[in-house]
Amino acid sequence: MGTAFQIVDDIPDIVSDGESLGKPVFSDLRQGTLTLPLIYAKESEVGSDILECLSNKTVPDWKIPELRSKLIAGGYVRRAGHVACALLDSARQDLARLPGSPGRASLSYMCDQLVRRVRCASPDVQPSDVRNFSPSGVSTEGIP
Repeated sequence: MGTAFQIVDDIPDIVSDGESLGKPVFSDLRQGTLTLPLIYAKESEVGSDILECLSNKTVPDWKIPELRSKLIAGGYVRRAGHVACALLDSARQDLARLPGSPGRASLSYMCDQLVRRVRCASPDVQPSDVRNFSPSGVSTEGIP
């Protein structure tokens, strides 16, 4: 569930505007922090831009709309959302095997809230999209 939380937290940094987010957009990329959508994008046509921004720890303001558009259109944000939902689905299954308790109820509630947050940030991610989804195959090779 912790990994899913981190992925869910990373998505608004790409898809939101600075006002609704409460911090500058693309702050992860500006700080040289590699997130799952960026890992997926690094092997695409936008990959060289991503690697350059990661290396320089800067994203020119004029480049943000272009990068955002490419990351969304390329499906990298959606793919990361799928991974988060798959991890949360797995967490729910694990929680279902535990005896009922306030702790289990709280963790189940957190899973539900995280799924809602993914769907708010990336509305095209639907629960049916994550059935039989596997997050394997993520490579960080070549990332500074």
